[in-house]
Amino acid sequence: MIISKNVEANRLSTYGGKGVVKTLVIPENKEEFVDVIRDKGDDAFILGGGSNLIIPDGENTKTVVSTKCLNHIEFDGDRVRVDGGARVSSLIKECRLKGLTGLEFLVGVPASIGGAVKMNAGAFKCEIGSLIAEITVLSADGDVKTLFPPFLFSYRKGCRDVVVDVTLSLKPADTKHIDNLLKHNLEVRHSTQPRGRSVGCTFKNVGLSAGYYIEKAGLKGERVGGAEISTLHGNFIVNRGEGSATDFLTLVERAKMRVEELFQITLEEEFILLGEQ
Repeated sequence: MIISKNVEANRLSTYGGKGVVKTLVIPENKEEFVDVIRDKGDDAFILGGGSNLIIPDGENTKTVVSTKCLNHIEFDGDRVRVDGGARVSSLIKECRLKGLTGLEFLVGVPASIGGAVKMNAGAFKCEIGSLIAEITVLSADGDVKTLFPPFLFSYRKGCRDVVVDVTLSLKPADTKHIDNLLKHNLEVRHSTQPRGRSVGCTFKNVGLSAGYYIEKAGLKGERVGGAEISTLHGNFIVNRGEGSATDFLTLVERAKMRVEELFQITLEEEFILLGEQ
């Protein structure tokens, strides 16, 4: 078990910011992870890749438990069992080497598998929930359980319990086919989504895309401090340098208010604010 004190948001979140986490706990195996979550209970905030996380400015006293050491990947035919803390990018690379396809829609997403399952991550009309054969979870009552399909997942709503590991069912394919999918999906991402620090999509899509409403509201390029609503994609708020959580959240509220006023559409946040897990 590794314990660090006063860890800056820039080290924990893809957006960054000016917050500080008072206590960061890094379990070194799944047994330690389960033990610390049971011990901390509601005081624990589970951190995967930090790709959809905003850490409030100032000191944050909620204990953050990182899954970064929980990264084991094990193959059995066309199935792969992967720890919740494993990076999506690492899993995609390993699957490519094994000649297994199915996860290419997540290429370029800087998330952990556990985080992807929690939010039923999706892109290119695919969702990770459709690939899951079983999930090992730590349930609310403190028991470790195995869940099987059918899963009652929906758009951006996945597993409610704490994800320990996941077994995915994939399909065999030749490397050339996999490489073509990866190349195409990355090209689409790079042409439509901004580079730089962000939490990915800020809002869930409702009706038409959230980015469409934000663009029609004239908010692309809107800036507060170091945070800016991207000029490339209206559903991204990018940290242009020294952007704080307050800058980000101010733009969030501005976008919600303007879209509500103009279109009577209520935007719902896709990111997580530390302390509200």
